[in-house]
Amino acid sequence: MALQQKAKVLVASTDSATLYSLKKLLAYHREMEITTEAYVDERIVELATQVLPDVLIIENMLPKPEGFDLVDIIKEIKSSSPTTNIIVLARDVDPIKAIEAFKSGAHAYILKSAPIEQIPLVIKAVIGSKSVTEISIGNGIIEHFSHPEKQARQSFGRDHLTKRELEVLSLAAEGCKNIEIACQLGLSERTVKAHMAAVLSKMGVRDRSQAILTAVRQHLITIDDVES
Repeated sequence: MALQQKAKVLVASTDSATLYSLKKLLAYHREMEITTEAYVDERIVELATQVLPDVLIIENMLPKPEGFDLVDIIKEIKSSSPTTNIIVLARDVDPIKAIEAFKSGAHAYILKSAPIEQIPLVIKAVIGSKSVTEISIGNGIIEHFSHPEKQARQSFGRDHLTKRELEVLSLAAEGCKNIEIACQLGLSERTVKAHMAAVLSKMGVRDRSQAILTAVRQHLITIDDVES
């Protein structure tokens, strides 16, 4: 994909090696350049407002200003610079945080451990109005939430879950604990655990966070159902 003009990229990271690597990498892509670098996110909203970057790459483990978290920062930046495409650079896999980032306005969520050569591809994708998340961590495959036709080709669907299992999963996505789900559905906590175990088994995932992310990808629940 060729970009029509040079894309301004703002990077917020506490890792000088990350900043150096990205700057060196993007130097090979003449259609992109890092215009500003920020080491702490106390300044990131102000910088984004001043620079109005096409893309912001922000590390999700930055020291947070008092009373703020990553979701708040993303919302502030999208409010002051709505055309900025935000890429979250994560140190570990956290499906819930990924979904929260998307809900607050992020366009991509990728791992620091992913091949750095993927970064220009992700930058081009978000500028092209595609929201992306790295689903297959091992081989670096990029899945697009914005491609429902791809989701339709997946083998898992709503008919694989019972109505009760879907209710349990939906309440889990809202942040309810097993005991709270049990109270809302009039079930025992043991029964709720059994339903959740069945969901995990059917989806082939290890925990409820992965189940929730899979459910969002398969359109069994919407991102709006997930607690921020």
